[in-house]
Amino acid sequence: RAVFGGRVSGIGRIIAMLAPWDAPLYIKRVWCVYELYTAVTTTDCELSIVMPSEEQESFRRSLTGSGVARAVWETIKSVQVQKAEASVDE
Repeated sequence: RAVFGGRVSGIGRIIAMLAPWDAPLYIKRVWCVYELYTAVTTTDCELSIVMPSEEQESFRRSLTGSGVARAVWETIKSVQVQKAEASVDE
């Protein structure tokens, strides 16, 4: 944690690409989940969440639909860190 946290702090910014917004690949990769955790628990790191324009539009629609924000909460609720994947198995 000290080495990686130091690198995240040194960079000072993490940009998380959420695409598709309702099942983002970013939160399915163990390294990315750890990067996100490190960014939000490091006081001198800025976290930006970005998504392609078509995903932004879909996200906006989910916030204004009949089940206001339900899809957003369902997406957040579905995150299962224990099932995150790695490119190299150890």
